[in-house]
Amino acid sequence: YANPQYLGETVIWSTQNIRKDGRQLRAGGINSIAYGATRDETGITTINHLIIPAKKSIDTDAREPNKIKTKEELQIQTGKALTENEYQDIIKAVHHYLQTKGTSLKSLPNPGVGPTLEGLTRMLGWEKKGSKHFYRWLRANINTGELTKASEDQINKTLGTLQSLQFFRGIYKNASKIKCNPPQKFQEQMIVMHRQALNYIVSKDRKNNVQPGCTFCTIGTIDQRIEIEDHKHFYSKCIYVERYWTEIKIWATPDHNAEYKTRDRLYGKSNQHPYSIDNTLLRESRSTLWKCRQIKTIPKLTSLKSRLIRQIPTLILVQKDPQIKLGLEKLLRMAGN
Repeated sequence: YANPQYLGETVIWSTQNIRKDGRQLRAGGINSIAYGATRDETGITTINHLIIPAKKSIDTDAREPNKIKTKEELQIQTGKALTENEYQDIIKAVHHYLQTKGTSLKSLPNPGVGPTLEGLTRMLGWEKKGSKHFYRWLRANINTGELTKASEDQINKTLGTLQSLQFFRGIYKNASKIKCNPPQKFQEQMIVMHRQALNYIVSKDRKNNVQPGCTFCTIGTIDQRIEIEDHKHFYSKCIYVERYWTEIKIWATPDHNAEYKTRDRLYGKSNQHPYSIDNTLLRESRSTLWKCRQIKTIPKLTSLKSRLIRQIPTLILVQKDPQIKLGLEKLLRMAGN
């Protein structure tokens, strides 16, 4: 943490560095601000969490002094009580530590709105089938903070706008909740990390002898320029994929609105249950695209419907929410038509 870029990720509680009158700051129990309002939210655990994230453009870093969260803002964020003395102790202890490093809370690099470490780190840390690839990264001491920021930076650039904290939390949560299908879970996690093995990524290693062009554009019969196979092109903008999404929309229209934007097609509905009709349809549509790429065939609605008929009965069995079950049953009926 000698570099100021990483000082903001220093943990506040129970460390040798951050002290008040020679004593370490203690987080306390679950009712302290160190814990989030829900199990899927992180509380105030690092120095960055004391700073108000600035809305920055994707490619620039506005160097304005940071604004420090007030006691009231910390209470609202975490849903936990905080006395004035506790608040002042935290701020003073952090200020003192940063002074020894030649900087201050107002001078640290602002963490920015959007990219966050907590959600992906939880996902990386789960030692479950389908996630062991990421678990090995942690064991190898790979800097997951840098990994996360680079991944979310790419997502922001792909979508052209800076995405919200809620969006990133949502896509991490949805990818982590995938059931009964470890290969699909792995691919979805790779998508939200912007690291799926599409041609433009694989081709960067010359030993692979792979061209960066789109698989569908290459095998298709339409006379056109072969575009780079990146995430946005492969899942949304390829002419053959556009036709595929149009087929899905027309097929679903009598029963469901399946008009999806680029963000939905790539990452699903971040604000919905992982197995809502939309997220199930979007995820199985992406899996169908990936399968078609592997067997080198143009994606069609019939392939998706066959996949839904195979997958949904098992998904219904493992769901506890009656409304989600009803939605999946509806989607299964749609697939049979």
